[in-house]
Amino acid sequence: SAQFYVDGEHIDIKNGDAKNKIDQALECLVVRVYSELGLITKLAETDADIIAVLRGTPDVLPNFAPNQNAAAKVENFLEMQYYQNLPTTMSDIQERFQKKPYGWREIDIAAVVARLIYDQKVTIKYGGTTIQPNDPKLPDMLRKKSEIGKTTISKRQVVSIQKIRTVRDFLRDFFDEMDVPQDEDGLINHIVEKFEGELEHYNALVSRYN
Repeated sequence: SAQFYVDGEHIDIKNGDAKNKIDQALECLVVRVYSELGLITKLAETDADIIAVLRGTPDVLPNFAPNQNAAAKVENFLEMQYYQNLPTTMSDIQERFQKKPYGWREIDIAAVVARLIYDQKVTIKYGGTTIQPNDPKLPDMLRKKSEIGKTTISKRQVVSIQKIRTVRDFLRDFFDEMDVPQDEDGLINHIVEKFEGELEHYNALVSRYN
């Protein structure tokens, strides 16, 4: 049998050859030191995987999304930061969750935050400007070393149902339309698209009158 000390604790490994015993010891070390590593249930490999999360995966059932428990850990941390009035950057998130007891890879942390963005549970700002989920530079803001220090993340404060209803009623009346998104991000994109169209229309009229 082989005797090992794993994270200061003696363990006894009896089965297998030398390589197998070392593998067992290393696996035991990882489990003991990085006890939250198993919360990452789906690994990300490229920025394309992060973008896929931001866009939403049609075949994922509600409450059964990959890395759901990992996302809950990040959300809880952000909520604690909010109540202590502490600003948080993606650099803070990356540093915290790469360390023990988590040991998550930076790309997986970015994918977990992307899940929170898609679920409209966090707000991302870069240089003081709120970033929308469809921003093509968002993956860089979540994981690129030169960008994560400039990217702030905070627990989103939920807009009341009454306010959303008021905005939807106004949009229906102003644009004479019925198909108005019900979620906050959908409303934001809809408003920007509609009023940018209005601006183009009136700028064209100004040009004609000139």
